[in-house]
Amino acid sequence: MSVRERSPLRLLHASDLHLGSGAPVLGCGEGRACTCALRAVLAHARSQRPDLVLLCGDLFDNVRVSLAFVDSVIALLGQMPAPVVLLAGNHDLADESSLLRGREARLRGGGVVYLDGETDVFDGAVQLWGRATREHRPEFRPLAGAGDVDHRPATWFIVLGHGHYVAEEDFATNYRSSPILPSEIARSRADYVALGHWHHVADVSAGGVPAWYSGTPVTPGGSGSMLLVDLEPEGACRVTPLAVDAEVLAGPCTTPLEVASEEETR
Repeated sequence: MSVRERSPLRLLHASDLHLGSGAPVLGCGEGRACTCALRAVLAHARSQRPDLVLLCGDLFDNVRVSLAFVDSVIALLGQMPAPVVLLAGNHDLADESSLLRGREARLRGGGVVYLDGETDVFDGAVQLWGRATREHRPEFRPLAGAGDVDHRPATWFIVLGHGHYVAEEDFATNYRSSPILPSEIARSRADYVALGHWHHVADVSAGGVPAWYSGTPVTPGGSGSMLLVDLEPEGACRVTPLAVDAEVLAGPCTTPLEVASEEETR
């Protein structure tokens, strides 16, 4: 990678928080109102001081939560000490069912970029690209088009995607939805590709392009993970897994009960 005049960039990469799932988490008794996974991201964001927080799909597990719960999640996103880049995944599709429909202004006001396509942050110092999931089908290609982006000099190019990594030799018989190929990662020429969908940490870098799955912050059995990514101007990319356990959480989960009535649920 050629040397470019740009400042170091620190990313906090997380995905698959599945808020509203009701899975038992770290002794939390809030059930489907639990926001422990998001609070874990917030805790690491406060301690690690990233320039950007990347949430690569499946922020919500389903639409069967109250609108009050959605608003509490948006409020937590607004407490992040850095701008948040949010991508829709297969559990929180960016379609008419989205819990975030009609809340775009609130997201922007809280420093959240709800990504679908290409955009810039930090006065153009960082280019972002990602395809929001609207249909989770084998025909949907999360990274299709990433390689067509015009990279500007002295600009970091960060790609987000939510899907299933498939080796080139397996693609002809692939039956999984939202496939991501190593050739698509390499063709993106991104400085970093942040992926979601897999619930474990995985390095799927290709063609000199660093690409990682962050795993999920909190698993039903207990601790999970996210990634701290440090990008240096000379081209170095350092990825550090961050564990999540009870000590990471800032305090008890105290969001309102989430049980939704029919009129409150989309």
